Amino acid sequence: DYLEIKSVSYKGGDFSKRWRYSDGREGGDMHTDGVERPPKFTPKYFGLIVRNISQSGGKSWLVSVPQIYLRLQKSVPKLLEVLHADFCFSLKGDKIDGKEFTTKPIFFKSGEKDGFDTIGVQYLRHYIHQGHELAKKPLTDIQLKALDAFDRELLHPDNLLVSDYIKGGIYFINNYHTIHGRSSFEDYPGDVKRELIRVWTGPF
Repeated sequence: DYLEIKSVSYKGGDFSKRWRYSDGREGGDMHTDGVERPPKFTPKYFGLIVRNISQSGGKSWLVSVPQIYLRLQKSVPKLLEVLHADFCFSLKGDKIDGKEFTTKPIFFKSGEKDGFDTIGVQYLRHYIHQGHELAKKPLTDIQLKALDAFDRELLHPDNLLVSDYIKGGIYFINNYHTIHGRSSFEDYPGDVKRELIRVWTGPF
C-alpha cells in the first residue's frame, strides 16, 4: 500500500528542470499523475479535495482511456502500436542508476492480477520530449505522428468531459484509466490561491 499527499497550487514555476505540471497554472497538457516515476512507483489512484477555487479558469478536463483506445484502434492502428513501445520520460531532476529519465510505454496492460486485462496509460507529452532530450534519443517521425494522433483524441470534443471544480468537492479517479488536465487559471488577488489537496495511493 502507498499514500502520498501534496498541496497543489501555483508556485511560480514553469516546466524546466524540477518544476512539475502541478506547480504551474498553464492548461492544455492532458496527462496522468506520476509519469516522472518508474512504472512500479506510479500511483494507480488519486483523489482531489478542493480547498479553494481560482478567480477564473481552472476547469477540470477528463478523458476515458478505453474510449480513446478504441478510437485509435479504428482510425490509426499502426500508430497505436507505436504507443505500446517504450518512450523516455524525464525524472524531473531526480536520478535512478545515474539516469535522469525512465523508459516505459504509454499504453500498457492493467489488471492481470485480477484475472482480466484492461488498457492503462502513463502520459504527459512535455515530460516525454524532455526525457528523450536527456536520453539523447530524438523522437522519430513515426513516434511524433503517434503522439500527435493521441493528442488529437485527447482534445476531441466527443471524448472530453469539461466541468468546474466546486469548493469543498472531493474527486477520486483511476489514474491508469482516466487522463486529466485543466484549463489555464488566474488566482484571486492577495494570498488566497486555488488549492487542491492531492492524494496518491496504490496498490501498484
